Amino acid sequence: MSFAEIFADNCTAIGLPTASAEPGDIENLMRFVQDDPAGEITLDLDKGEAVYGDFQIPIKLSEQSRSALVQGTWDSTAELLSAKDRIKEVSSKLPYNRDFS
Repeated sequence: MSFAEIFADNCTAIGLPTASAEPGDIENLMRFVQDDPAGEITLDLDKGEAVYGDFQIPIKLSEQSRSALVQGTWDSTAELLSAKDRIKEVSSKLPYNRDFS
C-alpha cells in the first residue's frame, strides 16, 4: 500500500473526501484558487465531479471511499457504537467470552 493510499484511507476515516483529477484540470483549479482564494469548490461524489466558478471537472476516488462518504458509513467507531447491544448479545454467546474476568 502506498503513502497516498494510506493518506486517502485516513482522510475517509475522518469524513474528508480525497479525489484526483487530470493534470490540466488540477492546473485550472489551482489558477481558480489563486485568483479567488475564498471561491467555493464543491465535490459531487455521486456525479464524480468538482464544480467551481464556471468549471466542472471529472474527479476520481476509490469506490469504497465514495460509497462510505455518500452513505455516511465512514465513521467506523460510530458504526460500532450504534450496534453496541447486538455486539453484546453476540459476545455473550461466544464460549470463550463466558466467565472471563
